[in-house]
Amino acid sequence: MSAYWFTYSWMPGYLHAQRHFSFAKSAWWILVTQTGGFLGYFTFGFAADRIGRRPAYSLYSLLMALGLVMITVCWGVVAAYPPVILGFMFLVGFGTGMFGGYGPLFSELFPTAIRNAAMGSAFTWRVASSSSPPFSSPRSPHATDSGRHLSGGALRPPHGRVDLDLPGNPGRNLDVLEGPCP
Repeated sequence: MSAYWFTYSWMPGYLHAQRHFSFAKSAWWILVTQTGGFLGYFTFGFAADRIGRRPAYSLYSLLMALGLVMITVCWGVVAAYPPVILGFMFLVGFGTGMFGGYGPLFSELFPTAIRNAAMGSAFTWRVASSSSPPFSSPRSPHATDSGRHLSGGALRPPHGRVDLDLPGNPGRNLDVLEGPCP
């Protein structure tokens, strides 16, 4: 998921600072990317059903990577052709559609009996660990190179002990709530 968040938190600033876009122009270009993302999310399930989940993840990941390479490393090659660049911006967004299959894939990692607690805890810890942007943002007066690298991982150790933080249910029959596990 960090590929998605890094892209969408980094790209507006990149377009503004590195490519000298106005904020309004970078917002319009991000809308093109978001349009691609909408269509990518919409189509990912169909693609995964048609060609298989792994090939679909690979295809969508490659499209996102191709788009990102073309709007960064190869900018000079395509800069003279704004419609081409916009096409690659669209590809970046379309490729993020792979995350449309993340929920079902992630849920399959856990047995039914603990699935809700495990997924809820993992997503909650993810939100808690995103509290580092004030120290990782290049515009922050507190930002340093080491701070940017360390702050993203500062709250990762608690992820490994999340099971110790879950509330217990002693004496409660959970099968009554969910039914027996298959």
